[in-house]
Amino acid sequence: MTLQELLGELAERKIQVSVENDNLRFRAPAGAVTAAIREQLRRFKPELLKLCGAGHLPCGPAGDAIPSVPVVDSYPLSSAQLRLWNAQQLTHARNRFHLCSAMEVAGPLRIPALHFAFAVVQAEQDALRTVFQQHKNEVRQKIQHEFSVDIAVVDISRSPEAVADRLIGQLVTTINDYPLPLEREPPWRVCCIRKNADRHAVVLAIHHIIADAWSIDVLFKRVSVIYNLLLRGLPARHERKTVRYVDFVSWRDRSLAAAESKLDEWRERLTDVQAFPPLPGHKPGVRSGSRKGNRRTVRLDNALISNLRELSADAGVSLFTVLLAGFKILVYHLTGCRDILVCIPVAAREHPDLLALIGYVNEIVTVRSRIDGATTINQFLQALQTEMTTTAAPPILPLERLSELQELRQIPLQRMLVTMQKYALPALDAVRIKRLEKMRGIVDFDMTLAFRMGRHQVTLIVEYPEREFSDETVDSYLQAFNDVLAQLPQHRMLAVDTLASPRDIRPLPSPSPSPTTAPAEDVEASAPHSNTLEWQLQRIWSDVMARSVGIDDNVFDLGANSFQIMRVFNIVRERFGKPLPLALILEAPTIRLFADRIEQDIDFRWRALVPIASGSGPPLFCVHGVAGNIVGYHPLASRLRRGQPVCGLQAVGMDGTRAPLTTVEAMATHYIAEIKTVAPHGPYLLCGHSFGGTVCYEMARQLSSAGEMAPVLAFFDTDAPRHLDRLTRVERKNRRLTSVRQRSVYHFERMFMRRPSAAIAHVRRRSQEIRRRIRNRIWRFRVNRQIDRQVEMPRTLWNVREACWAAAAAYNPGTYDGPIIVFRARQAGVGRVTGSTLGWERLSTGPIDVVDISGDHVSLLHEPHVRVVAQTLQRYIDRTQ
Repeated sequence: MTLQELLGELAERKIQVSVENDNLRFRAPAGAVTAAIREQLRRFKPELLKLCGAGHLPCGPAGDAIPSVPVVDSYPLSSAQLRLWNAQQLTHARNRFHLCSAMEVAGPLRIPALHFAFAVVQAEQDALRTVFQQHKNEVRQKIQHEFSVDIAVVDISRSPEAVADRLIGQLVTTINDYPLPLEREPPWRVCCIRKNADRHAVVLAIHHIIADAWSIDVLFKRVSVIYNLLLRGLPARHERKTVRYVDFVSWRDRSLAAAESKLDEWRERLTDVQAFPPLPGHKPGVRSGSRKGNRRTVRLDNALISNLRELSADAGVSLFTVLLAGFKILVYHLTGCRDILVCIPVAAREHPDLLALIGYVNEIVTVRSRIDGATTINQFLQALQTEMTTTAAPPILPLERLSELQELRQIPLQRMLVTMQKYALPALDAVRIKRLEKMRGIVDFDMTLAFRMGRHQVTLIVEYPEREFSDETVDSYLQAFNDVLAQLPQHRMLAVDTLASPRDIRPLPSPSPSPTTAPAEDVEASAPHSNTLEWQLQRIWSDVMARSVGIDDNVFDLGANSFQIMRVFNIVRERFGKPLPLALILEAPTIRLFADRIEQDIDFRWRALVPIASGSGPPLFCVHGVAGNIVGYHPLASRLRRGQPVCGLQAVGMDGTRAPLTTVEAMATHYIAEIKTVAPHGPYLLCGHSFGGTVCYEMARQLSSAGEMAPVLAFFDTDAPRHLDRLTRVERKNRRLTSVRQRSVYHFERMFMRRPSAAIAHVRRRSQEIRRRIRNRIWRFRVNRQIDRQVEMPRTLWNVREACWAAAAAYNPGTYDGPIIVFRARQAGVGRVTGSTLGWERLSTGPIDVVDISGDHVSLLHEPHVRVVAQTLQRYIDRTQ
């Protein structure tokens, strides 16, 4: 727990602290002072005594109320807001000062209740209703009294499961990158992405000029309270805030005026700072808006954190102080510089009325350490804690003000930023929430270390300019940092110089730029393996799957889908010059096996038929879908009875050496020739998903014409080809008339069969709905355009997909008299055939069995639905034997 966190805890528990004869005294409600609070009060006693003496202790007797400013049409900006405004006018990166928080919600999310909760918080917090206007040379903020938040809802439930996560990731990027208009409306937005009925992603983008990280925590906590009250049927009333953000601005200006008296002290403390040399492997670039950032994330070992907590308790310092000390010692070992200056953010909410305020309140301050090699670890921790307390004690002099001093303009004050993140996600009833990572587009510091404090773990997030540091170099820093932290508890009474130097930092050659990863809760960086190829493949798989992948982990068991596998193979092809067939993953589903296949330098001979599972008896042949690959059948093959042979038929042209087949008839003829190489005679067991079912149907027709039997012909959510074309003119007309009639009756009843006020309300709701639909379509267009630009797929695979679409459109099927099994997804997409047999009754004269499967068009072949599919299909197979 840091000092700021302790102050917040004291305010929340209404614990009043005062000083009597250099002793701390406190008054509190019964049960408010726990053993943990008493321990923290003892730990921070010197700092609390100093704050009490200066009159800056929350809930203490010296804490004066923040006065209210008169209500006027507009208000001046704070000095921090004005710096952000000016910086935004000078940069082309309009998203540079955006704060973006994205989360995945599992469960029945009530969007109207969520919308109402955000609207209530906006009504309570003036900062969320503030716009900024410039008149001549002055910028002022104006509070809108009537302005409602609108949650943009984007429905991607029709998108295939394989690309849904990619869609969410691209949409999060789009929301964050899209400019927030400061002048026309409050600069924040909320977007809800609907993946399916029980899966959503909620994205909040807010401009730093009206909020900081603490504010996001306040916002989420208040939204959670209101949302949960609504779900429980309880009233949710507005809370009147005693302090507005404009009151804080006026109050803080007086505090900064008092802080100006410390300028001479800071000049004396910083004018002799020497710029320490660059870290090994750092390629300093030009400080501009082009400093695009990258991110590495690693979970620190729980045993290590436990040892560090014991060290912090013994030394009487915070865990953050120990982590910061470890980083400074690392920089000392890497550069040899003993004078190290880093920046830390300070919440600057020393007054209790500021704890529940949304606004730009925090400040960045500098912490300087002079490392003497003979100083013990304990002594260094004590000195660092004192320096941090002195630097962050009110009145605070922010980094931006120091940077304006003529004597300090040549000192690189923005090299390193170290921070601790402890804001929680919303706690909404009946749903589970996890964080989705979002990388900032532009970085202002050479390197930022953020320690995210979870309930059971600590996660380290490192952000850096991607052109100045390679990923391998940053990974080596992380390894060395872990080495330093591991030594601190064991050598607490020894000198800093006695620590074993971190392992040699040898930056490797920069690889090709890493692909943009899908959002995830945490992407865990793995330590380099002794086998360089395995380590590189491990990095690739972990980045693409947005999770840690071990060298012996089966990627299918980890949930790898065909889209992710395709991206991995594309990266391997570009990085190693290995055009590997996608079907290789079926033979080598672990990194170790995959690396062995590459190192053997095998000349992979491509063919359409690929074994998926071995066994005895007639094999089940699975035909590719419109994407051309057959890796999506692995979950089905693994759930069938052990010993059931399964083969896949991938599309011609996947290897790029031959042209794709462009008709269903040609595909069926070619695949029949392939399956006869392993099964010269029937009975043949055929199945296909989506477009693959259409090809299976034509294969069965050709086999039947040749006198062969196909007792199992299974379609996985495949619509009958050209089903709508077979409707009569009367049937088509009736479909259109029914739709028009239903919509007309609906609007007529609400416009003319009710009171005028209800009709006006209906028109208003319809107008808002039309506006939301237009906005959602704009978002969908931007997402699709973003994906078209960024999806990494070889040209050959695009050609195969286009050939399959063309073949499906041109196919004019004949009739078939054999049995058909239709596995129909219960969640049908818009535009899908809704008949009981998906239209196959118009083509087949034989029996049709329909099996309803939970899930949608894609998820029915994934867990947990694929188990039902496999069990049912296996029963049909067993009947033929």
